[in-house]
Amino acid sequence: MAVGSPTKKAVVHPPRHPIEASELGRRFNPYDILGIPKTATTTVVKRAYRKRALKLHPDKNPGEQQAVYAAMFNNLTLIYESLLDPPTRQAIDDRMAASEQEEATRQMQTAEQSRLREDLLAKERVWKERSAARDERDRIKAANQELLDALKARREKELLSARRPQRPTSAATLGKRPRSPPAPTAASLDGIINSVWDELVRAAVLHDRGGDHHVKAS
Repeated sequence: MAVGSPTKKAVVHPPRHPIEASELGRRFNPYDILGIPKTATTTVVKRAYRKRALKLHPDKNPGEQQAVYAAMFNNLTLIYESLLDPPTRQAIDDRMAASEQEEATRQMQTAEQSRLREDLLAKERVWKERSAARDERDRIKAANQELLDALKARREKELLSARRPQRPTSAATLGKRPRSPPAPTAASLDGIINSVWDELVRAAVLHDRGGDHHVKAS
């Protein structure tokens, strides 16, 4: 199996606008711009500077972009001089360490927030599933209760009908066409009740004597 060539690191160019030495190590990484590691010796720093300076010198880049290359070259020179000065380089390293710590803390906080968010989403999903199951149980329970109530009402109605006494049918009224109710009169309620009662009594007497089954209207 063939071994692939290592990926070439992208070139980091100096800023195109003037920068301050205090920005090195926080906004800009001077080692990346020179293409060297943080442990680079003074000799390595000088060699890297000369290599980049030849490409970025404004005299090597005439034309409309010459001013841009001039700014980049000046920033490259600032980086070179800062790394050659031990106190300045130490300050740069300290700022870089602080920035790296801040970034690590930020990533940890982001990871923790992501974990908490995932936990909340998982708990929400479980709650919704349980809520849906509980709603389904309540629906089934309500449907069963409704069915039981209907069956109970039907049973009570059947029992009530079975206990209700049947009205006896007299022989005098068997086969007789039902009489139309009389038209309303001014008779009092007591008179109507007495009239009906008398008719029932006469029908019973005739039945006992074996007489005529037809009862005349009063």
